[in-house]
Amino acid sequence: MKKIKPIKENFISLLPLILILNLFVIIIYYSITYTETKLLQEYLIRIEPIFLSINFGLLIIFLILNLKDLKKMFKPIKKTTWVFLLIILFLGFYLRMYVAPRTHRVYFDEDIYLDMGKEIATEGKGCLCNYGDQNGCKDCILMKWPAGYPFTLALSYLLTGISENSGYNLTVFLSTLSILLVFLIGYLLSREGKIGLYAALLLALVPMYIIWSNSTAAEPTFNFFILLVVFSFLYALKNNTWKAITFAIICLAFAPQIRTEGVTVIVLTLAIIFFLDKKFIFNLNQKNLIIPVIIMFILLTPYLIHVYHASKTETWGEQGERFSFEHLKNNVPINLGFWITGYPTIEHPTLFTIFAVIGLVYTVLKQKKIALILCFWFLMFFLLYSSFYAGNVKFGIDVRYALNNYPPFVLLGGYGLFFIHQGLKKFLKKDLIIFFALTVLTIAYFIYFFVPAISLPADKIVEANQARVYHDRFVEYASKLDKNCYILSHVPSMYLIENVGSLQTWNGQNEKTMESLFKKTDCVIFDDGFWCNIEPYKSSVCKHMFDRYNITELTSVAVDEGRHSYTLYKVSYSLKLINS
Repeated sequence: MKKIKPIKENFISLLPLILILNLFVIIIYYSITYTETKLLQEYLIRIEPIFLSINFGLLIIFLILNLKDLKKMFKPIKKTTWVFLLIILFLGFYLRMYVAPRTHRVYFDEDIYLDMGKEIATEGKGCLCNYGDQNGCKDCILMKWPAGYPFTLALSYLLTGISENSGYNLTVFLSTLSILLVFLIGYLLSREGKIGLYAALLLALVPMYIIWSNSTAAEPTFNFFILLVVFSFLYALKNNTWKAITFAIICLAFAPQIRTEGVTVIVLTLAIIFFLDKKFIFNLNQKNLIIPVIIMFILLTPYLIHVYHASKTETWGEQGERFSFEHLKNNVPINLGFWITGYPTIEHPTLFTIFAVIGLVYTVLKQKKIALILCFWFLMFFLLYSSFYAGNVKFGIDVRYALNNYPPFVLLGGYGLFFIHQGLKKFLKKDLIIFFALTVLTIAYFIYFFVPAISLPADKIVEANQARVYHDRFVEYASKLDKNCYILSHVPSMYLIENVGSLQTWNGQNEKTMESLFKKTDCVIFDDGFWCNIEPYKSSVCKHMFDRYNITELTSVAVDEGRHSYTLYKVSYSLKLINS
């Protein structure tokens, strides 16, 4: 009977939280089930940016409120440690900003993110523009992805202007800050500055992380906010004040909204709390904490509705099972191979894996709770993406999913390097020299084996080469066009971000739209590009442009040894159209 009583008490203490959670599940279910689809999508387009703005504003406010306590918590760290950290941060920033080529990696998702950010910044709508110009967007649709990442892009636009470069700079900046967060997390887990430094060093030097940090893909930003959540909860568990816990909960409300699978961050957070302090969960029902929890659920509601709606209406590019044990069985061996030796064009440092294995053994023997947290963190994302139909690292760009595994991996590597450091210290007795030697040797290993790969020019990259050549050539050409021009394209977003009017190619089949377009301008251009080389577009909407209008070539580019060519054409209001 003595064992049953605490369970009853714990259940009763959690009852308000359970009731609140059930209430929000009911709201989400009924919102989707009984709201007309078009109306629901319009609500989401308008509401998501508002909720994200409130969430981000609260995040900044509570970060400021906690600054004094944060300074106090990290006061024991030596000045020399901060100096070394600054050097590591500069190294990580330099490699990301100036060594890795600045280029898109995911075509054409990154263009979509950039344009969605523009719509949020200029019109306050979380949508993708299918027809727009300098006066705004005339046709904006809800995308399957949540609006969290485009919202962060919108913030960068407000600070530095709307451009591709703003998106690139944001990713580099947040990726560099991720190195700082890894250091802080390593310190909070171990109370040892060297472990944090070694982990930060490894993250600064991870080849795949470096090259993806000079793109506008969502993964590096997602990783930053995952790290922010982990950091904020480790801080809250140690500080245990209402403002620290509220800051952590507000971070937890924002992070999932960066990507569709972001809800996994909540699972990770619960695991960290469970391993470090089970009582913390039951303390969430104190009067001064129940309000932040309710606020979190409110802020997450549009995201959850969006994700649930997308799961019912989108195939995500796969007609069969998106997640399955069969995918897991096929992907795990290949993905494990990546973490051991890497593969050509998707390099991974084997030495870092050795450090991580040593760190795993060390934490299992010395700090079992830390071993459990880092293993859970790594395995959660590893198994999630391995069970996904596109979760094979050899599927070209899908190695990006491995980025979420790197923070726990390098933290284990930090413990491994610390163990080696302590072993050498018994013989050499020179703490600073040992740290300096291990750091220099790790950097030298990285430079020798991986700098040639990460510094490969964009035009030499094998993955998505055709899309990259098409994208870069046509965007460069469009940026020099007169501002009254309009481009019919399957990817209007890549022109809209350059402030060039653009609309979907299917508008070429709409007589009224084309008539109004020709009345507006004599500069109408057809993008016979990447998607026009692929069926069914090649034989339908693209063929229609040739059949229906007079077209004159403006510029063309051949790729894949001439097997594919992409062309921009000037479109005229021709006799073909008049006589029909």
